Amino acid sequence: MKQKRILILAVLSEWLLIAMAVTAAFSLESSFPEPLQAYLAEEAKRDTTSWEWALTGIDIANFVLNFVSSIGLLFLRSWARILYTVTLLLSSILWLFFDGPTIHSSIDGLFSDLSLIAAGFLICLIWFSGLAPCFNKHENP
Repeated sequence: MKQKRILILAVLSEWLLIAMAVTAAFSLESSFPEPLQAYLAEEAKRDTTSWEWALTGIDIANFVLNFVSSIGLLFLRSWARILYTVTLLLSSILWLFFDGPTIHSSIDGLFSDLSLIAAGFLICLIWFSGLAPCFNKHENP
């Protein structure tokens, strides 16, 4: 299999896994035990601080930039691999600043973890494989 096809498969896999994680997060919330559902209901009622709004805005912008960079990766653009790496690191760092516990189902966690594995594979592919020089030359591998 050509490396370009592997890149396409990895990008599509990452986004499919992210979509599956989000779907699982929303659809499985009702299967939580009653105390966890009560906690989530209380958290939804409380006012969002300006700090949380700022973090959420940064996170949304980061998500959009990550999607744009994924498309750029498919076209082997040199800016895309830098942007993808920065947005992936930024999204990991941002989670450190959100307050309080988070509650996720095991299925949601599975898909989230698998999407991070796919992202790590993409980082290796775009920086350390035989595909890496193609981002500078715009060659087809």
